[in-house]
Amino acid sequence: MYLTPQEDALHPFGYTQIIGVFHADVVNTADGNSKPQSMEFLWVRRYRLDSSYRGGFKRKRYHRIEFIPQSDPDAFRFLNPDEVIQGAHLIPAFASGRTTELLSGESIGRLPRDGLEADED
Repeated sequence: MYLTPQEDALHPFGYTQIIGVFHADVVNTADGNSKPQSMEFLWVRRYRLDSSYRGGFKRKRYHRIEFIPQSDPDAFRFLNPDEVIQGAHLIPAFASGRTTELLSGESIGRLPRDGLEADED
């Protein structure tokens, strides 16, 4: 969970699934510095709020989230670990079923899970 930018006023938080944690030594030539600097970053698959489900404090139930389809340019992103507010355990809504529509075929963007085929979410 991380804070969303101010212009995204629908919900104050963004939700992601961490696919990978990376560390790299990078050289930023834009600022004229040629000395490598350490950089840590996360590669994440983003969730969005499920608009068909009513949640929140007024309704006294959690929001429901869903993966963003791969056709959306914001489905995956890199995230600074300092932006992460909190880790959470998400409870799958098994009654909603499975899908193969969000990512095409097998993908490194889909983490393996017990009970799911290689191309299912």
